[in-house]
Amino acid sequence: GQRRTEYADVDMNRHMNNTHYPDILCGYIPEITTSRVSSMSLSFVSEAPLGESIEIQMGKHDGFYYFRTLREDGKTNLEARIGLEKIL
Repeated sequence: GQRRTEYADVDMNRHMNNTHYPDILCGYIPEITTSRVSSMSLSFVSEAPLGESIEIQMGKHDGFYYFRTLREDGKTNLEARIGLEKIL
């Protein structure tokens, strides 16, 4: 997917606030409405400035979702791993 960094996303340095990434990434998980997040690991590599579009890449392996976001210049912005548990 693609996501443009908007004014409501940024911190005082005009970069995407780190607290916004979990919500954005969880929006790409198909079964998020029938599961809960059991683990999450985020590695922040470079900032996403206001107005820049990030590409969101996702894969699933061994029950975990893996994400990488790329900036417009091709640099990695974030890498993440999210684990889920089914809601009973």
